[in-house]
Amino acid sequence: MDAAFFMSLALLPQPRRLSEIVIVVLATFSSMPVFALERANMDVVMFLLIIAGGWCWVRSFRTRLVGYGLFAFAGLLKFYPLVLFLLFVRERMAYFIALCVIAL
Repeated sequence: MDAAFFMSLALLPQPRRLSEIVIVVLATFSSMPVFALERANMDVVMFLLIIAGGWCWVRSFRTRLVGYGLFAFAGLLKFYPLVLFLLFVRERMAYFIALCVIAL
């Protein structure tokens, strides 16, 4: 899980300035992520699911459906990832209605 966490950081937006690189490095190796990785916290699993879902979301519609499924699975672990269902609003109306019905 630790290796997957560090590899998933490559999917985040790349920092462009030195100050942004410093912030990313400090945030990555601060006490909370290190403690979560040490204890194999469920939040790390949710982070990985959300990163994978976000990567799927910027692809084709079929791949976006997989991303929505990953968001739903993360939402089953804890409720706050379900906010990502607000991304349904960016779909066409027919897809929006169908996704809302499926999510319910």
